[in-house]
Order: sequence, then structure tokens, then C-alpha cells
Amino acid sequence: MSQDCIYIEGLRIDCKIGVHTWEKIQNQPILLDLELYQSIQAAAVSDDLKDTLDYFSLSQQLDTLCQQNTYNLIETLAEQICSHIFAHYPSVETVKLKLNKPQALPKAQATGIKIRRQRTG
Repeated sequence: MSQDCIYIEGLRIDCKIGVHTWEKIQNQPILLDLELYQSIQAAAVSDDLKDTLDYFSLSQQLDTLCQQNTYNLIETLAEQICSHIFAHYPSVETVKLKLNKPQALPKAQATGIKIRRQRTG
């Protein structure tokens, strides 16, 4: 695994997620923290965006992915995000993802999951 990491912290995306009736009809925020491991050496030499991961474009893609679908489980959303990243960003070797669903438990500051996925094959 490359030691280089491109990260996004606290990306807010509103989507329909959850098993309760109100969650299926009303958007709620999901906060994403992403660590994307890939070499940044080519980009450092070229100083060209084409040689690295465009995190602005990725954030827009993830926003679209989340808003175009309804999810029962945060686990399903997490796997779909990782699958999307591996399908569209071949330079990414490993994804660490933290999803926070802040409205899940009214008395908790944060509720969610953390996963780590590595490209196979």
C-alpha cells in the first residue's frame, strides 16, 4: 500500500438513508471522511491535476451517488462509495472511509461506521 494519502474530511452530503419511515422521505446529513491511498509522486513532478485524484470531482460524484439513491443501511452506502472509487479512480489502492450519521441517535454526537477496503486483483 502506498504511504501517500489524499483525504477529505467532513464532507456533508444530504440523502435519504435509514429504515424508519421518516428517513425514507426526508433527506438527512451524512458526513464522510475519506482517506485515499495512492502514489502522488507523478503529480508532484508534473504539477498537473491529470496525474492525481481530483477530489473536487470525486466529491461531486459522491454527492450525486448519494442523492440519486435511497439506502436502508449506512453499510450499503459505504460499500457503494468504495466500489465507485475503485471503478472510477484506478490509481487508488486503498480506501479508508468513515461515515457519520449525526441524526441517528439524538443523544450521541456521532454514530456511524468505519471501513477499510483494498483494491483486489
